[in-house]
Amino acid sequence: MVRWREGGSWLARQYRGIVVVLTVIGCLPLFIWENQLARMGGVLLMMAIFWVCSVVNLGVTALLPVVLFPFLGIASADEVAAAYFNDSIFLFLGGFLIAIAMEKWNLHKRISMSFLITIGNKPRLLLLGFMVISFVISMWMNTSAAVLIMVPLVLSILNQAETDEKVVDDTEVAPVLTQSQTDYGTGSAGSEDTELTLNQLYDMRDLHKQFKVCMLLGVTFSTTLGGVSTIIGSPANLAFFSIFKIMYPDGPAVSFSNWTVYAFPICSVFLVIMWAFFSFIWCRRMGNLVFETHGLRKYYRDLGPLRFEEAMILFDMVLMIILWFTRSFGVTGTGWKEWFKLEVGDGTVAILVTLSLFFVPSASWLVPASIDPYDTDDEDELERLEEADRERRRSIRGKRRRREAEEHRQEQLRLLKQEIEIERRKQSDEIDGGHRRSRLLEWRDTDKLPWDILLLLGGGYALALGFSRTGLAEWAGEQLEDLSVLPTPLIVVAICVIISFATEIMSTVAVANVSLPVLGSIAAQLGENPLLFMLPATISASFAFMLPIATASNAIVFASGHVRMRDMIAPGFVFTVIGIGLVSSGTYLLVPDVWGVEYGVRPDWAMRNATTTPS
Repeated sequence: MVRWREGGSWLARQYRGIVVVLTVIGCLPLFIWENQLARMGGVLLMMAIFWVCSVVNLGVTALLPVVLFPFLGIASADEVAAAYFNDSIFLFLGGFLIAIAMEKWNLHKRISMSFLITIGNKPRLLLLGFMVISFVISMWMNTSAAVLIMVPLVLSILNQAETDEKVVDDTEVAPVLTQSQTDYGTGSAGSEDTELTLNQLYDMRDLHKQFKVCMLLGVTFSTTLGGVSTIIGSPANLAFFSIFKIMYPDGPAVSFSNWTVYAFPICSVFLVIMWAFFSFIWCRRMGNLVFETHGLRKYYRDLGPLRFEEAMILFDMVLMIILWFTRSFGVTGTGWKEWFKLEVGDGTVAILVTLSLFFVPSASWLVPASIDPYDTDDEDELERLEEADRERRRSIRGKRRRREAEEHRQEQLRLLKQEIEIERRKQSDEIDGGHRRSRLLEWRDTDKLPWDILLLLGGGYALALGFSRTGLAEWAGEQLEDLSVLPTPLIVVAICVIISFATEIMSTVAVANVSLPVLGSIAAQLGENPLLFMLPATISASFAFMLPIATASNAIVFASGHVRMRDMIAPGFVFTVIGIGLVSSGTYLLVPDVWGVEYGVRPDWAMRNATTTPS
């Protein structure tokens, strides 16, 4: 039995290596087969297994086409490399740089704090405020970063309410939260606050815990909806952006504006439904609670007045949004891009605006280097260390011990000064004329960029290129021609169901990268517009609400220790079903007007790929 356990433990530790070996052995016959479809199928199978099993980082798996495509004759090295850095990658890069600048200068905190203070302290309004601000922030920031910002704010308010409770034993009664007598029928309307019985105290504590779960789940689910609303908010959206362009270069343009017109109404309606569910069904007695927001007001006052850096970043963000929306309007494609006859994409706009952040100096440019506001903590640390050493010297008897203590003190001070100097050089790359060089964005800020996500997107675009070059997507569509007997709305619903539940256990981008090329070809084979299948699949790939492993934001909330697995599964399943209905109906209502889609009509561009399929 011990050996069996040890063997099982060894297998558990080595399962990644075992999966890699078995996958390579299984795909090897496909690679040596003189058939491009089989070779592309082998690459797809290997990448899908590696993504599902997480044998290595997802970005590392995404680099496999760089090696396999040229060796297998699927595409040249230059063609594959171009897939990893295109307009959509620059669009994602620009969005992340704006988010980093907002986080660096605390603009996101100012926006969220001002909104939350305005919304009030009633529980339903407080929940709505947190959900709306999470929704808005995640439209421009990574959803994980938005959750990391909002969760501490949620917990600070709710924990403050808990600390206001008086500790009682089984024989005492104490007030918990502000509660009118009429809530429990113990007094007349408009009477003063009263003390609660012991049972009511426990009941209020349970209600408080349930409301905390509502708040945390509302925040994480709202960030998911906000990310789907814009083309830069979710990696799956950008995967669709480039895959569609690669597979159908003659198709209608997919831009920031037409994606937002399509996805934003769906997600906004979903947000209202989600808030109503939490407020009136799942935690319908939350109206009994009242929370104080003095902590938020103090935090907002500590931010001080709007600074120059925050104003410039806000101006750049608004400018970028305006340029995105006015670049090309709707189906007609008329905007400043057409007026000035420019070949400009959304990625060009994103980089144009974010590049300015690297050139615009901050207000600290005029602060002399000798008055460095960033080093006050270091100077305080030096003073504390010197005082501690002086106290220790007073307690030491004898010249030898005093000398040793002095040497030790000098060594500690020397090491600390070295660390301070290194930190100063990191904070200020150059000193020019006695002034500190500081800009809205510095190159060291790019350390926060999610390079693995960028590689993951590039891997999806490379897969789309392989599908197009080998004809694998068309072959898969031909195998499913029998689906033409089903009505198209039912097929759309089935796609949403399959993708929504698959993304609970797989990476969002991996699901999009694997499914979108196939769905586009299936639609073309069935005589439908590929957008009818690809658009709902893209949104459904991001609607993962049931499991902590489904998204990073879910995992962050679950790791807080306040949300149990069943707390997430129950509402998550409800929202998954609601999402399927909203996406399916929203697709049929909005896609024809946004992209000019006609039901049952296959456009000419749907059967033309970027290149001819090799024989």
